[in-house]
Amino acid sequence: MQAVKIIGSGVLSPLGTRVSEVFQRVCKGDRAWREIRQFDATGFFRKDSGVLSEEMDALLEEKYPEETRAGAFCCFAGEQALQGRGACVRRLLVLASNFGQMTSRQWCWRERMDTGVISAESYAPVSDSAKRIAERLGCVEVVEVTNSCSSGVVALAVAKDWIASGRAEEALVIGYDEISEFSWGGLTALRTVTSGEMMPFDARRSGTIFSEGAAAMLLCGENQPGEAQAWLSGCATGNNAFHITAPCVDGAGSLEVMRGCLADAGLTAEDVSAVVAHATSTVGNDRTEATALHFLFGETLPPIVAWKPSLGHALGAAGLMEGVLAVEAMKAGTFPQVQIGQLAEDCAILQGMREANAPFTSVLINSAGIGGNNAAVVLTREPCRPEKRRFAVEAREFQRQESAAGRIAGYQDPAEQRLVTALREMLQEETRNTRRGIVVYSRYGCLKSSWDFYAGLVRNGPRRASPMVFPHSYTNMPGCLAAITFGCAGPHATFTGGENGERAAECFAQERIADGTADEMVLICLEEPFAMALPDGLDVQRRCEVRCFGRKR
Repeated sequence: MQAVKIIGSGVLSPLGTRVSEVFQRVCKGDRAWREIRQFDATGFFRKDSGVLSEEMDALLEEKYPEETRAGAFCCFAGEQALQGRGACVRRLLVLASNFGQMTSRQWCWRERMDTGVISAESYAPVSDSAKRIAERLGCVEVVEVTNSCSSGVVALAVAKDWIASGRAEEALVIGYDEISEFSWGGLTALRTVTSGEMMPFDARRSGTIFSEGAAAMLLCGENQPGEAQAWLSGCATGNNAFHITAPCVDGAGSLEVMRGCLADAGLTAEDVSAVVAHATSTVGNDRTEATALHFLFGETLPPIVAWKPSLGHALGAAGLMEGVLAVEAMKAGTFPQVQIGQLAEDCAILQGMREANAPFTSVLINSAGIGGNNAAVVLTREPCRPEKRRFAVEAREFQRQESAAGRIAGYQDPAEQRLVTALREMLQEETRNTRRGIVVYSRYGCLKSSWDFYAGLVRNGPRRASPMVFPHSYTNMPGCLAAITFGCAGPHATFTGGENGERAAECFAQERIADGTADEMVLICLEEPFAMALPDGLDVQRRCEVRCFGRKR
C-alpha cells in the first residue's frame, strides 16, 4: 500500500477566498458572521451566520454562470487545489456534503407547492451537478459521501483507499455546504444555534454558529509527481451506535476513530503534535470530546486547536477545511490554540493541555456529526511507513456506557422502517460491536421526511419547524439508525449520487474486511421513492438490499 501525499488545497470561506488569507484571519481571531441574505430570515431568532459576502457571491456568479451556487463553491475550491496541475487520466472526484444541492431542491419543492408539478428541467441542476463539476475539474470518476458533519473527513478516508489500492492516481476531495432555508430551519429547530459567540469547552458555551463554503484537497500516491505539502497517514470512520442526535457521554465513538486513525498510521498518542478538535461549543459535544481526548492522551494533552469560533461550523466542509488549515499551520509552524476563558467543569480534564510549540510533525483531526457519525484523520510532515497497523493502540481505563434510550426509534421515515425490518431477519440487537460496520448506498435517502420538514417549515414558519422530523431528512440517517438499533459501531460510511456510489460502497466494505478493521461489514442499498419530492415522470424503483461481507453466518 503506497503512502498518500497532499499536493494541493483550496478554500472558499466567509473569511476569504485563499488558504493563506483564511489562515491568517483565523490566527487573528476574526469572525465570519454576516446577515443572512439567501432567504428571508426574519422569523429566525438568529439572523446572521457564516455566509459569504455579496462580493464573493458576485465573483462566483461571474466565474460560473451556468452552475448552481453550491456547484460554484466546489468548482472554486477545486480549481485552487488543482492550480498548476496538468491532466490526469485517472483522477477521482470525491464530493462530501450534509445537504448537497439543497437550494436547488428547495426551488423544485416550491414549484411543486405552487404549481403541483416538478419539471425535469427544474430538477436537472440537482441531478446533473456532480457530473458537471467532475467534467470541469478533469475528473473521470465521481463518488459522493454524506456522513453529516463528519462528511469531509470520511471523504478523505475514501480517497485514501482509492489511491492506496491503485484504483486512482489522484483524488480531488471537496467538502461543501451552503446555508439554506432548509438547513438553517432544521439546525435552529434542534436548538444547536447560539445567540452569542462560540466558546468551545467554556462554562459559558451555549451552542454553535453554522457557516457555508467549501474546502478541497488534492491527493496522490507517493510515486506520482508533485511536491508533498503533507501526508495523509491515517484515517478511521465509525458510528457511536448510541443515539440519533445525542453524543454518548463516555466519548466512545470519538475515542475509537481517533485511536483507529493513529493505528492506521502506525503512530501512538505520544506522537501527536496537536489536535484539531471538532469543538462545536455545544454542551454535549464538548463534554464527549473532552472525555475522549482524556482517555486517549491521559493527563498531559497535546495542544488543542479549535477553529470553528472563527470559521463557523461549515457542516460537510468542516473537517476538510480544518485539515486544509492544519497543513498550512504545519508549514507556518504556528497553531493558534483554543482560548478558554472559563473552563467548564465537565471539560476540566483539558486543563493539562500543553502549549503549542513548533515543530509540528503530526496533527490529529477529530470530526463528528448527527446520527452518531464519527471520523478522524492524522496528517504528518513525513510519510508514515508502519510495518503493520497498530490495531491495539493502548487507551486509558475506559468504561463504555450503554443507554436504552439509544435504542428507542421514535419517529421513523419509511426508508428507515423498511431497512430496520429487513435487518431484523439478519442481525440481532446487541451491545456495541466495534468490529461490525455498516456502509450504505442511497441516491435519494429519506425523501418523505425531507419533503415533510420543508413543507412544514414553509407552511408554519421556523418557530414551529419540527425538531423530530428534521434529523430523519439526512440521506445517511437510515444507516445511522441501523447502526444504533443493532449496535454496529464499526467502520461507517454513506454514499449517494449516481451508480458509482454503489460500487464505492461495496469497495469500502471489502477494504474494511481486508485491512482488518472490521470482522463483518453490512452493505445496504436502499431507495424509498416519494413522488412529491421528485420530478414528474421520474421512475425510481423501491429497493432494500442487504449483503454481509466477512464472517460467515
